[in-house]
Amino acid sequence: AGRITVRDALVTAQLALSLALLVVSGLFVRGAAAGASANPGFDVGQLAIAQIDPALGGYDAAQCREAHRAVLEKLRSTPGIESVAEASVLPFGDYSFGEDVQRGGPRLKNEDPDAADKLLHVQSYTVTSDYFKTLGLRMVQGREFTAAEEATVGGTTPVIVDVTLAERLFANENPVGQLLQYGADSGTADSKPMVIVGLAPAVKHDLFKNRPEAHIYVPSGAADSTRMFVYARAAAPQTGDAILRSVREQLRAADPNLPVTFVKSFRAQHEGSAQVWILRAAAKMFLTLGLAGTFVAVIGLYGVRSYLVSRRTREFGVRMAIGASPADVLRLVVRESLAITIVGLTIGLGLAMLLGWGLRVAIYQISPLDPV
Repeated sequence: AGRITVRDALVTAQLALSLALLVVSGLFVRGAAAGASANPGFDVGQLAIAQIDPALGGYDAAQCREAHRAVLEKLRSTPGIESVAEASVLPFGDYSFGEDVQRGGPRLKNEDPDAADKLLHVQSYTVTSDYFKTLGLRMVQGREFTAAEEATVGGTTPVIVDVTLAERLFANENPVGQLLQYGADSGTADSKPMVIVGLAPAVKHDLFKNRPEAHIYVPSGAADSTRMFVYARAAAPQTGDAILRSVREQLRAADPNLPVTFVKSFRAQHEGSAQVWILRAAAKMFLTLGLAGTFVAVIGLYGVRSYLVSRRTREFGVRMAIGASPADVLRLVVRESLAITIVGLTIGLGLAMLLGWGLRVAIYQISPLDPV
């Protein structure tokens, strides 16, 4: 009575490790599902995305600008499409462009690095007019870019910042009308001053960042981006891929020779992105390990108990000879097996919590103590 065999200890350890793997796999599976359905901060329903790059077709700078103008003009006049815009970067996408910005004029080389106009690294988007309207976002202050700024910009460059950048650079001040500066040296090509004309809501750029990153938006007329993402929002809910067919047809009508990389819904583009693939790959790996470990643990538990029971046939015969019933023998064996299982599962739950806590950085938006 009360004897713990080496076999029992091994089975208990096997059960504990298997449960820990299963729980961690469950965390990754739920994280992958949450990542695939994540919202960058705006409504992605009825939003089609197309990637175009005239430079791939040998277009020069002037032809690239004309191709983008033709695409926007054609799509904006298409029935069933409420709003159209272009941007150089896609939230939750595979591309990222960062810039260092500061408030005011050029930064002095001997200046205190902790000064109020310190350099901040931000996500930089080149966008056309109606960008935030197409995303379904309202400006917090100021305005969006105009059609004229979409075509060309002379003098001081107008820019839009989001609330995250405004809070870090301007605190309680009104950012609209304030000056910004790229980089730390006034001698660089990108060091010309910029004036803030609008304050936009915060949106997420990176799927794995818990908080929205700081953004700066530059009008397409002030940049020479050839590869752009076309955003088209349907005027009303549409079934199937009606909006996608309409976008494809209008892109061909605007320029039959224009290189179009893809036309997808925003949700489909996001679900096929590298970041979601990483989440799903981790979920599949841990789920496979967890299920395989559980199968082996169950077989091991059965095998060990079966072997031990077969060696106790004489003992059971003696018990029954002095009055024990078959049900009494069955309860004895089941009670001992349950004790091993409960101990293994208790240890496994504790181990799972530790593993989940250690992997919390890799598990997307799911608590390591998630009850499900």
